[in-house]
Amino acid sequence: MINIPPIKSPQALKTEVIADVSKTWKVGQILNATSTQQGKPQSSVLLQMGNTLIQAKTPVALAEGQTVQLLVKSLGDTRTQQLPLLKLIIPEHKTTSEQTQQVASNKLREFISVQQSFSLLSKNTEATLQRPTVTQIMPQPLQNALQKLQHSLHINTGELNARQLKQKLLDSGLFLENKLARVASEPAQQRAPSHILSDVKFQLLAIRQQLSELTPMPAKLASQSRQTMGADQWLQLQSLVSQPGIKPLPLVQQLLTLMPLNTAQQFLSLLTTPSQQAVNEELSQLLNQLQQSIQSQPRPQQSLQALIETLQQRIALAELGQQVDMALSKLTSLQLQPLSREADSLVLLLFSLVFKDAHEHFDIQFRIQQESESDDEESERWTATLSFNFKTLGQVQARIHLMQQRVSTVFFTERQETVNHIEQHLPLLRQGFENAGLDVVSIDISQKMPEAPPVIAGAQHLLDEKA
Repeated sequence: MINIPPIKSPQALKTEVIADVSKTWKVGQILNATSTQQGKPQSSVLLQMGNTLIQAKTPVALAEGQTVQLLVKSLGDTRTQQLPLLKLIIPEHKTTSEQTQQVASNKLREFISVQQSFSLLSKNTEATLQRPTVTQIMPQPLQNALQKLQHSLHINTGELNARQLKQKLLDSGLFLENKLARVASEPAQQRAPSHILSDVKFQLLAIRQQLSELTPMPAKLASQSRQTMGADQWLQLQSLVSQPGIKPLPLVQQLLTLMPLNTAQQFLSLLTTPSQQAVNEELSQLLNQLQQSIQSQPRPQQSLQALIETLQQRIALAELGQQVDMALSKLTSLQLQPLSREADSLVLLLFSLVFKDAHEHFDIQFRIQQESESDDEESERWTATLSFNFKTLGQVQARIHLMQQRVSTVFFTERQETVNHIEQHLPLLRQGFENAGLDVVSIDISQKMPEAPPVIAGAQHLLDEKA
């Protein structure tokens, strides 16, 4: 029986780790990598492949952030401590097709980098459901869908168990497409869509559709950055507010169609606080024209109040819609990130769950990855990583290493008081592992957050220096 060594605190990795990284490589295979620093010919550089940094000499000059390709010329041999040999391939020019692929790749990276917390969506949904002025314009099916989403997102810490956690994982949104494919392949009379209706991603898509039917989505903000409006848009808005006998709802619908959400929020703030200074001249002119149009109506004060209430309602729905969009982006990015690992067919799952304790909502990020693949299931090794940041504990990361029935765990934290708090509860964790039938190899705590990605040092001859 193979023993699992305890997981130690972060330290420099030995070159033998290369064998683990390269076990799926084949001679003639091309790997994608990125230079993380500038390097002259024959100098030592760091190349990033997936989640691993490899230190090696480069035969040519490399710029920081430069994308390169590595051709596998030979495989390593663990018996003789021989390392694999890779040849650096740098294309002299890019074709139009390659340039297009690079643009698409950069856009995809930007999309994946958006990480919206599900707990923010949960708080926004809860606040929206508690506002009578907003819920009164919501159809009952939308209110029911939002309440169901809250139930699907939350895990109450007081009643957490393994079965519930497993079901939350299955309904986390990561497997919606697999569920749909399975349902589509079944005979119509045997289809049971209940497991799809409880899926978080399915619920988010349904809510987004209902919100878009209720109110238009404002102009989208790229990566939450401020979006400027063109001259044509301002002219359209000025024409709208200058029309006689304007109605609140049609006007607000048009405003949200033309305005980015942050501009609409500023406009609402100016309406509710007249003494406030406008952020730009165009917004100030728009406000003046609107006030003139309202003053020409029979009941200007009532018209202004109706406009403010309608704008508040629709902005609240638009904010909720933006949160839903960002949550869907995060789910999709979690599904796509495992595809970015090069030359690796091992299982990787990334997902987030929202836990609720009293009135606090917080996210826990999960990473479950297969460390080795073997025909013998008992020889497979798995690592589960839990990351979270509570106000009372600070940043904490827990890594659980499992092989057969043996488990080894280490906690990383940045505060000494958190170390003391975790130490007090380690007997409960050990008892929980043992109750699950696991043999506890070690449980350790480190008051230092792990550095990522790991650097494989000393592999100076990994690259073919004659390339």
